Amino acid sequence: DSFTSAILAKFLQKIKQGKDPFDLDCEEMEDILRFANAAGALTATKKGVIPSLPTQEDLCIFLNGYGKIN
Repeated sequence: DSFTSAILAKFLQKIKQGKDPFDLDCEEMEDILRFANAAGALTATKKGVIPSLPTQEDLCIFLNGYGKIN
């Protein structure tokens, strides 16, 4: 769920920037999938449903330490 939600959140962010999610280039899609993978990975490290979901800040910290983020 967190993986899919992260993809949707990034698509909404792109739409707000005036971009069509179906016209994203490979690099933009890689960034979105990297973000979604991080969301799924961090969610799997905690117990519970809602309490295990990472915040935007959690994801930024994780990705800045372990991967590229835009």
